[in-house]
Amino acid sequence: MSKAVDYLNEKLHEVAPDLKIVKDLGWGEGVRGGRCITDFYREVTFSRELTSEELQKVKEIMREEHCPGWTGVSGYKQEDNLYKFSTTWDSSD
Repeated sequence: MSKAVDYLNEKLHEVAPDLKIVKDLGWGEGVRGGRCITDFYREVTFSRELTSEELQKVKEIMREEHCPGWTGVSGYKQEDNLYKFSTTWDSSD
């Protein structure tokens, strides 16, 4: 597992003790959006649906450490218990 996956798994008990990660693909290599922009995506399947508060906390945890972007982390529910997250790195700064 990557450090980002391990970190989320370790911190998840702070969000909700009953919440488990079923599958986490990590941030991956990133997709160049042209010029100096790289977008990173991450898919995580949880053991149950997240509340709005839990989703916010998960995004905060992802942003805290091992986040490849600097724009923060956005995320939304895709289907069932699958959530998609993204962040962007702009190397022009």
